[in-house]
Amino acid sequence: MPDILLPIRPTFAARIYAREKTIELRRRRPRRVGLSERLYIYETSPIMRVTGWARVIRVGEVSGNRLATGLEQAEWDDYARGAKGPLWGVFFGDVVPATRMRPGAEQLARLGLWPPPQQWRYLTIDQSEQLRVLLDPREGAWINALRAGETTDSDGDRQGG
Repeated sequence: MPDILLPIRPTFAARIYAREKTIELRRRRPRRVGLSERLYIYETSPIMRVTGWARVIRVGEVSGNRLATGLEQAEWDDYARGAKGPLWGVFFGDVVPATRMRPGAEQLARLGLWPPPQQWRYLTIDQSEQLRVLLDPREGAWINALRAGETTDSDGDRQGG
């Protein structure tokens, strides 16, 4: 299953990073997202950057679970009012803010990810790997080791593949 790039308002992204918000609501269900996929958080205007990622643990209907969405009652009511069917939630596990560069328009354009999506965008393996490296340089060594057929033991030491 592919990783996805998801636009999120900065106020909601801050709640996600603070673990006050563990579900991102959508009016449409992202169909190709599975467990353990990465959801890259693109903060919308005025930030306009990928600021981190979260691990997807579940995608499912959300009925009345307002507290986990991190929304106030008025925000929930406003969002639900525009829905033509059930509200869908992308449930987060680990949430990791960027430790390095926070890719903006120029970097996203080079990856073919500009302009950012309105709902979400499924990423190719290459796009996802490049975002991983931009957000955390340690990922580059890990990805290169995987490509070379190397693995690591429980202490993180490289083992030949």
